[in-house]
Amino acid sequence: MRPISFFALTLLIAATLVTGCGARPGDTPRGVSLGQPLPDVEFTTGRGERVSVADLRGNPAVINFWATWCAPCREEIPVLQAAHATHGQNGVAFLAVTDELPTTVRPFMEQINMTLPVWYDPGGRAGQRYAIQSIPTTFFLDADGRLVARHTGALTRRQLEAYLQQLITGRQDQREPPANDPPVPTRIPAPGGAETVGWRRARQAAAW
Repeated sequence: MRPISFFALTLLIAATLVTGCGARPGDTPRGVSLGQPLPDVEFTTGRGERVSVADLRGNPAVINFWATWCAPCREEIPVLQAAHATHGQNGVAFLAVTDELPTTVRPFMEQINMTLPVWYDPGGRAGQRYAIQSIPTTFFLDADGRLVARHTGALTRRQLEAYLQQLITGRQDQREPPANDPPVPTRIPAPGGAETVGWRRARQAAAW
């Protein structure tokens, strides 16, 4: 077997950063259609409270599916943090959903001073129900809980702002925001620990 070239390795890493953790060639988003309500699934908060998507009704919402071990997810967190600080004051709810354990996520949040609210999805039930292909994946819901847009892969600041405008204006004719945005300068290191369990780490080759 011939060793992989440096150029091919570079292309592979770049593809991972663009498409997200666990993406496979030919993967296309499926599941909930644009304009349809997101099926209700129960989550838990870090304090053990039971919550659901229905609790978000009345406000537009941005739901990001992520994991601490996912490099594109870590690249994306500063973008979501900044948007949460700005648009959260205007009534847009931001959530980070993971199927990892709270004992894994909490130290990571403390390490990077992560203020995004986190909901936990034990067993990845929401990922299966919503047909997530890879992470990060972000859903944009209107105040009635309907899916306005869906993005797979790490969001840039420019992309996120374009989606938020689409969300606020209520358009459902999804358009891909421009991708030629400079990368986020803040890089967040992967946490250590053997207890980390995630959608793609536990089931690397299967759909989420």
